[in-house]
Amino acid sequence: MKSFLKWGALGVFSMSLMMGIVACSDDDPDYSNVTPPTVASVASTIGGIVSDKSGDVIVGANVTLEGNGTEAKSVKTGNDGVYLFEDVKPGSYTVSVEADGKIGATSAVTVENSNVMQRYVWNISLAADTEEKITVSTTEETSGTINTETLKGNEIAEVGVTAVVPADAVAGVEAGQNVVVSVKPVYSIAEAEQRASRAQAETMLTGSELTCNVEGATLKEPVELRFAVDQTLADGADVRVFKNGQWSAANWRVEGNDIVVEANDFAVYGVFVTINYTLTDAQQPVSFTQNVWDNLYGSQTMTVSSASYSFKVGSEIETTAANMTTGLLIEKLAQLYTATATTVTRSYPLNVSLPIGTKLEISGSQLVTTATISGLGSTATLKQYGDVSINVQTSNRQHTGGGN
Repeated sequence: MKSFLKWGALGVFSMSLMMGIVACSDDDPDYSNVTPPTVASVASTIGGIVSDKSGDVIVGANVTLEGNGTEAKSVKTGNDGVYLFEDVKPGSYTVSVEADGKIGATSAVTVENSNVMQRYVWNISLAADTEEKITVSTTEETSGTINTETLKGNEIAEVGVTAVVPADAVAGVEAGQNVVVSVKPVYSIAEAEQRASRAQAETMLTGSELTCNVEGATLKEPVELRFAVDQTLADGADVRVFKNGQWSAANWRVEGNDIVVEANDFAVYGVFVTINYTLTDAQQPVSFTQNVWDNLYGSQTMTVSSASYSFKVGSEIETTAANMTTGLLIEKLAQLYTATATTVTRSYPLNVSLPIGTKLEISGSQLVTTATISGLGSTATLKQYGDVSINVQTSNRQHTGGGN
């Protein structure tokens, strides 16, 4: 009898507990279809990496962003050579970069109107501002040589440019005046700096600028510009001169492995070849430290402040040169895209509270372009890490919600 009473009391207690649970459940809110929070959209950015011709990053380069009716602003590259402009509104901008001892560069960047955060990338490789100065003699021939810069490990692409100046070759100077002719490397021209939109294009692989310290001076005797290249390039190239705002045929010949130009003007002389361009785009996922915050069946509101993510900036050469022509194709790719890369980590601001019954997911992708150029029987390939897109999505147990 006692045993029956004991179990009976326990049964009554269990029934009361169950009724209490039901009653409590009736008072709880319905979490099955909670409205997901809206995450504030984040403005786009413009950034990239700045390096020198050897592939080393440049620390402290000054990068300026201007345009779209806003005040110009400047930032410095960090220890990794990377710069970043945040909170960039849609519109057209000009990005320029300067560094001590380097030739500056400028590019146009257009920021599109988008409902996802975009990181626009402009990478640049700066050449050293160097020249070889040759004092002109009234009685004897003088000469000087300057070598082009190359990436580390790609020294096979180095071109020596020698200028041979005849005696008393410069007109328009005063008697006894110190006359200096300078020769400096030229790595690219306005046309060549544009990423190829055609499958095939005439491209300058190497060049040189001839100048004089006397304003208005001209040449009464041609200066011999000698480009030390290889036989393949010497036999397959064309040489042009840039004057009066346009390129035209230059007087030149081949001597052994050298291209020899008869420079009749103070101007830019370029060695051109026909290059085939192939660009292949792909998307690769961006890496997040955490990309999902799941509060669908949690016990309290979850606060999410930010998401840490990583992506690559810059470019990587995938070809090793076996000859000078291949080496020069590698240099051309480096001029267009740079040839150094690093991984950067950034924080994406979320600043959102997730009620019970909701979930937040963040994802991203980066444009990766494989650029291949070929000419004169040689080929070079580079992988460029480009623009990044970040998307945030919130949802509830019914899988309804929105993104940014």
